[in-house]
Amino acid sequence: MDDTTHEIDNRQVHLPIEFSMFVLIDLLAHPEAQLRLLDDVGHDDWLAHCGVGGALFHADGSNLEAHITLELHPAPPHNPPTGTAHTATGTFRSDSGQVLLAATTGSPDDTTIHLPHPGHYHLHTSRHPDTTTTRTGDESRCEQWTIRIWPATTDV
Repeated sequence: MDDTTHEIDNRQVHLPIEFSMFVLIDLLAHPEAQLRLLDDVGHDDWLAHCGVGGALFHADGSNLEAHITLELHPAPPHNPPTGTAHTATGTFRSDSGQVLLAATTGSPDDTTIHLPHPGHYHLHTSRHPDTTTTRTGDESRCEQWTIRIWPATTDV
């Protein structure tokens, strides 16, 4: 079964990587979420960390930009992304039903994602092993990511 026929939303987003991170944050209901999530990480070797208010994503420290495919699904996607080297899963909560996929300190490229409703969401993310060309033409400094989000079926 082809997951793309059941997606609610599919976006291609380019974000600058700042402090080796980018974020998915519910700024309306949880403006402090980014700092709280960062405090909760507790180790250096992580790909994604989820919790109340959103998620943090840990990029390779040498890269300047992330090319992100964000998929919003109504239910768990059937087909996992292929060709991925690093993956992570988690659950986050959005009390406003709106999250911002954003650079750590903000960027004109930050993108608002309207979730189907407030509540808990599952997330599966993968950082692909191949780099791609940045918008400025630097081939070796842009990571490719896939982030898949779907509503949790029960309150977590």
